[in-house]
Amino acid sequence: MSEVKCGMDIKSCVEKANTDLNQILELSKSCGLTIYSENEIDSDEKIYYLCDDISQVTKLKSEVFVDNLQEQLTFWYAAYKRRPADEKKQLSDAFRLYAYHFDTYLNSSIRNGKIPYTLLVRHCLEENTNSNASQWTDIYTDIDNPECGLQQSPFSCLIDADMSTKELFYSVMENYIKIVNNNCIFMSTIFNNKLSSINLRNPVVVYRGLKIKKDAFVREELNGYTSVATKIDSAYDIAFGGVKAFNMDIYKVVILEITLGKGVSVLPINLCTIQQENEIVIVSQGKINHSSDKTRKEKIKPWFDVIKHGKYISSRFGKPIKVPVEIIPYNFIKQEDFPPPFTEISIG
Repeated sequence: MSEVKCGMDIKSCVEKANTDLNQILELSKSCGLTIYSENEIDSDEKIYYLCDDISQVTKLKSEVFVDNLQEQLTFWYAAYKRRPADEKKQLSDAFRLYAYHFDTYLNSSIRNGKIPYTLLVRHCLEENTNSNASQWTDIYTDIDNPECGLQQSPFSCLIDADMSTKELFYSVMENYIKIVNNNCIFMSTIFNNKLSSINLRNPVVVYRGLKIKKDAFVREELNGYTSVATKIDSAYDIAFGGVKAFNMDIYKVVILEITLGKGVSVLPINLCTIQQENEIVIVSQGKINHSSDKTRKEKIKPWFDVIKHGKYISSRFGKPIKVPVEIIPYNFIKQEDFPPPFTEISIG
């Protein structure tokens, strides 16, 4: 066995270990490296090992990644698989809750200081009739993640609860709000832990799709937890999601093309979510500034030409139309590492 010493640079360590996995694992113990072997990243041809600085990562028996974000996602997923079972379950549950309703609860609290009572009532009634059962059982994950998916709705105790009188209604609502509050505290604790997120080592470009009124302005403050897509097609998908008719006299579609710089923290929400949206969540707090690049305008038939879902957006007269889309470049300016911790629900 080749002699391996701590303090060597990564390349020298690997050369000394002759790429033998057992020797590399021994090296990891003595030099404090974290090793990811091929069976941990679903590949039989790759061995990864990682030092504190991801720029020192060397890949053996494989080509080097081109996509910096994808490289960091790969290492994050590999590290996730090495975590204790209870930590894996907590992370997956927090991400899964975010994917349905709880993103709205957390962000309404942070951005507006309150959650609308009418929204809570509507959601509670949906849970009471179990009309959203599939939303809790449908899952998507970017990796083979047995922890992904809640065994049951967090509101299962409220299904078919008697709400026939005012007193009973308020009792069920009180229980619903308690469940929301407890889960928001849980999610905030998980999300604001630096071990849960990826700290970007290189700039990446992400996309945020919005359908807004024509006279509305794009909100430049990115506080709370901001969902973005790593692919522009997914941003189109989100902007037009659920839309059957589109009145161009009232609404416009914009795609924010946001450059995130080194040091910005993001959550790989596709660890456990509802559907594939190529989604990450910006945890860092800050604002977006219009970059020097020019705004681009495109006309598309959304859901068909771009997303290939076989649907057109209909005009008021039922005819397929091309919807103008503005693609606006921004730079994200980081101001804080994390949102303020969620402490108690406020209802408005």
